[in-house]
Parts: sequence; structure tokens; C-alpha cells
Amino acid sequence: MKRETQPCMTLCSIITLMWSSIFYKKTLEFSYTTNIGGETPLYIASWRGYHDLVAVILKLCKSPPPDGGPDGSTALHGAVIFISQGCTRKSVDLNKSLAMETDENGYSPLHYDALFGDYPFMASQLLDADNSVAYLVDNDKNIALHIGVSRGDYHLARKLILSCPDCSEMVNGRRQNILHIALAYKDDFMVECILKNCRGISSLMTQKDEDGNTPLHLMATSNLKVRELIKHAMTDKAALNKQHFTPLDMVAEEHGDLWWALKNARSKSGLQKVMSNRQDKRKRTTEKEDWVAEEKERLAEIRKAFDINMIVAALIAAVTLAAGFTVPGGYNQSGTTSPVLGMAVLSGKPAFPAFMVSDTMALLLSCVAIFLNFWGSWMDTVETIEKFAIVTTRIVTAFSTAIYVVLAQSSALAIATCVVGVISIPISFLLCFRLGHVSL
Repeated sequence: MKRETQPCMTLCSIITLMWSSIFYKKTLEFSYTTNIGGETPLYIASWRGYHDLVAVILKLCKSPPPDGGPDGSTALHGAVIFISQGCTRKSVDLNKSLAMETDENGYSPLHYDALFGDYPFMASQLLDADNSVAYLVDNDKNIALHIGVSRGDYHLARKLILSCPDCSEMVNGRRQNILHIALAYKDDFMVECILKNCRGISSLMTQKDEDGNTPLHLMATSNLKVRELIKHAMTDKAALNKQHFTPLDMVAEEHGDLWWALKNARSKSGLQKVMSNRQDKRKRTTEKEDWVAEEKERLAEIRKAFDINMIVAALIAAVTLAAGFTVPGGYNQSGTTSPVLGMAVLSGKPAFPAFMVSDTMALLLSCVAIFLNFWGSWMDTVETIEKFAIVTTRIVTAFSTAIYVVLAQSSALAIATCVVGVISIPISFLLCFRLGHVSL
């Protein structure tokens, strides 16, 4: 399919060129006009890549035809923007001064090649026409090399550095050189390219931008670690910027790889950083003292709450213990041989079992509350915890056995009450030793 269509495409191109030539010969008087977009025929032919038509227009016109486009651009601008090598070559060969023309933004064709292209041959054509184009600055004081470095175009950067060495020492509107720009964009490969090919590298390393930062300062903030830059003899490792910070002061991760690399290269902290560290240390000390004072005050409030809770829990334990031994209604004391002698008078009532179970649970929970208050406020040794566990289990055992005697006639209730009390014994020991182990 390709073999069949290729001759047709070639034939169409030839026919188009022939008709364009004939039409242009007949309309030379209109060749200087522009369309509604401000584009001349020569400009349109250039950015569309019709290099043969460009040659025809330039050949047929007795005087140089206007080649303007929008925003003050020229036909050569259009050819470079749309990467038309043929049109670029034709335009440069017939009018070399076009290489030095700039648009309203101050961009020369070489600026656009640095901005849009990755083709070293176009830069070579423009430099061959006039290598001073490499020194033209745009409205932001950028030369083409600055733009190429910011885009990471290594081929263009190397070409311009080797062809026009002096342009590598020029600075942009922020007084940044190409080494500043490469480090600001965190491009370690571009940094290596500059270090390898730039002959004026010594002056680049010590140059400061509008903020007083050397390239080493920007390397510190970008967190790149370019050993060649750190170890270079001309690198000023103690340089201060306008904030009085050295490169070591500006490393984001203190005691990281980059920090140690600068430290080993004899980079030091500035006075501003030292004073800042002292102030931070003093501030941390003051904050710690305030925290300790607040913590003591908080613990004092908690201790007061513990004391109140302890009193309440002890009263509940005392009341429930007394209620268990002196049951409501008293005990049956009539007769000496009665089977209910010594038993609770109200033991036959339906609510009596509920009272006994509730009283038992109240005693157990109050003992737990007392234990937790002891542990949170005074307990600090295993022996203290063991003694408290033993005392608690003795109280619960005495209460459970006494209740069992009182409820002998109601075996189910007596057994249930004893089971609750007995189960609480191992749980009490386990809880005591567990908390004692954690606290120690």
C-alpha cells in the first residue's frame, strides 16, 4: 500500500508546487499582504514546511518579501517552531540576518529551538548563520542556553557551551547562571554535563543569585548529592546567602547522606543557624518545664479524684458486706430445734434471691474499684499487689461462705452466690499480677 501511495504523494507535491509557482508569479503585487491573523505567504509556507515554495517565493521577489507572522515573529521563527529543517536552511541561506530577529517576547529562532526542539542540527544551522545569536536575551533576560538547561536538553546545552563558551557565564533575570538553573530543576545529569564541558566552571560555582545563593546552596535545598560539585576545590562551602545561611544550614534532612557529605567536605554552619539552634533548644527546655508543671498539676487533680473514689468504694464495700450478714428482716430465732433456726426470715420471698445476688456483685465490684484506685495511686511493687490480692480474696471468701450458711435451705441460690465469689478469686490474682507486671 505504501509503495502505491508514495508516487501519488510525490506527484501531488510537485503539482502543488507548480501551481503555487504559477499563481505566485501572477500575484506578485499581492505577495506583501497578510491574512487576518497577520501572516504573510512566506511565513505560512515556512511553518507548514513547504521549503521548496519558500525557495520559489524568495527567488521570484525582486526585493526581500515581508516574512512577518503574529507577535512580531518571522518566517524563520515559524520554521523552527514547527521543526522544518528544510525551511530553516533555505531561510538562513538566503538571509542570514533572520537568525538575529526577535519577536515581541524577545525570542530569537534559537530561543524557540531551545524551547520546543530536541534537534541539534537546527541549532547548528542558526549558529552557522551568526553565532552571536547565542548571546541574545529575551524579555526575561534568558538566553537560549538558559532555556535549554531548564528543559534538560543536554545536546543543545553541550552544543552551545562548546560553540560559544562565554555564554555559559551569562546570568538570567534572577542573576542565576546555568549551574543554578540545573540545580533548581534538580537535574543531576545536566549538572554533570556542565561540570564536564564548561571551561569557566570555577566562576559559576562561586557566583551568587539575587538571594545570595551559590549553586551549592541550591544543591542543598534540592536534596541532590553531586559529589563532583561538593569536592571541587573552587566550591565555597562556607558561603553565606542573604539570610546568613551556609549550604550546610539549608539541608532539609539533618544528619542525612547529603548533610554528612557536606560536613565531611568541611562545610560549617553559619552564625544564624547556630543562634537559631540555641533558641530552639532554649524553647524546647522551656516547653518541657511547662509540660512538667502541667503534668504535676494534672496528677495532683487525679490523686484528689482517686481519694474521693477510694472513700466512696470503701463505703460501698462496707455497706454491702454488712447487708450480707445482717439481711433485711433478720434471722429466725424462735425455737431451738426448728429446721429454719438461724435462717433468714425473708428467704422465702421471691425478691430475696435478687437481693443476695445484687449484694454479692456490689461487694465484688467495690473491691475491684478499691484495687484499681490503689494500683493507680500507691502501688509500685509486686509485694504490695500480692498483699492486696490476698486481702481481697479473704474478704470475698468470708462473705461467700457466710452467705452459703445463711442460705443453706435454698441450695441453688447459695451455690450461685459461692460460685460468683470463688470465680472472682483467680480473676483477682490474674488482674493483680498482670497490672503489677505492666507497671514494673
